[in-house]
Amino acid sequence: AKTPWNWITYQFTHANIFHLISNLVFLFLIVALLEKAVSTGWIICIYLFSGLGAGISYLLMSSGISLPVVGASGSISGLIAFLCITHGGRNIQWSYFFGPTQGMYGTIYMPAFLVIPFYLLSDLTGLINSSYGVSQAVAHSAHIGGALTGLFLGSVYLAEKYFLIEDYDFKSKL
Repeated sequence: AKTPWNWITYQFTHANIFHLISNLVFLFLIVALLEKAVSTGWIICIYLFSGLGAGISYLLMSSGISLPVVGASGSISGLIAFLCITHGGRNIQWSYFFGPTQGMYGTIYMPAFLVIPFYLLSDLTGLINSSYGVSQAVAHSAHIGGALTGLFLGSVYLAEKYFLIEDYDFKSKL
């Protein structure tokens, strides 16, 4: 049954345990960085609205396919995009893990704005190579829709922070 709740609940439903764990790892890493800069309310709104944007993008780009979309990947893409917009050129510590042996895990520092191209590179190529925006059961179109929503919300956040505050001193920023 298609109900308005489907637009929310699909973001919390996953195909298997690996899908759930991988989304939780990304969610933990991104929220750990965001919670230092924005309120919990913003994080929840970004997550939910990015999920809605991901769902709409999936429906628009995948109209000829009947696969259901599940998972938090679109919402997490939105959180990553929001982080990239709001943290811009600041160097952020990122953890990586390729294996349990020395040299295969650690941390690197890189500017926040570089994360979104690395994260979405496979989605962009998957979208280009697939006529429906879905390949190998990955909804690339949903990831991109979530990221676009996150970019929009990041722009709204920055506009509110820098231009819509009455007590803001514009002369000191020029």
